[in-house]
Amino acid sequence: MVCTARPELLERRPAWGGGKRNALTASLAPLSDDDTARLVGDLLAGKLVRTERQSELLARAGGNPLYAEEYVRMLAQPGAEEELPLPDSVHGIIAARLDMLPPDEKAVVQDASIVGKVFWAGGVAALGGLEEEAVQEPLRMLERKEFVRRERRSSVAGEIAYVFRHALVRDVAYGQIPRALRAGKHRLAAAWIESLT
Repeated sequence: MVCTARPELLERRPAWGGGKRNALTASLAPLSDDDTARLVGDLLAGKLVRTERQSELLARAGGNPLYAEEYVRMLAQPGAEEELPLPDSVHGIIAARLDMLPPDEKAVVQDASIVGKVFWAGGVAALGGLEEEAVQEPLRMLERKEFVRRERRSSVAGEIAYVFRHALVRDVAYGQIPRALRAGKHRLAAAWIESLT
């Protein structure tokens, strides 16, 4: 079994993995400044970004490759300008990317977050009170913008399955839904799942 966790796991459960035969813990250090610079350079290939902007991005990323990747994806979105603020966290970057989406795409990604890490076009349509065809183009755009990806196989017959590229994208999209609306959306998702049987 392979598990991944943040270092905080050992603060909460210091004995985790201890006393087990063949248990191995491999801790990954943040990327070095050179490795982060190389990653950012590769991700920005062909994009003109001021040197001081790149330096600020490297400092803010703190060796976290997801921060660098998400910021570069934010720069790639239509309407993004080079002078976008550098959010303090990966959550902040993802929230900024979501806020830049057109309303139909943002509604689709938020409804998808209700369904789960893996979701289906029919379920998203049901949550939005739409026909399935109405969510196809927003889902294609979300895939192109690297928020989600289409799965090769679906566990629901006749449904196209998608998955969030990263759990944080789902978490931030879910967190942007007002709490007052979440319960009703969860009921709609449950009704859609029950309709499959």
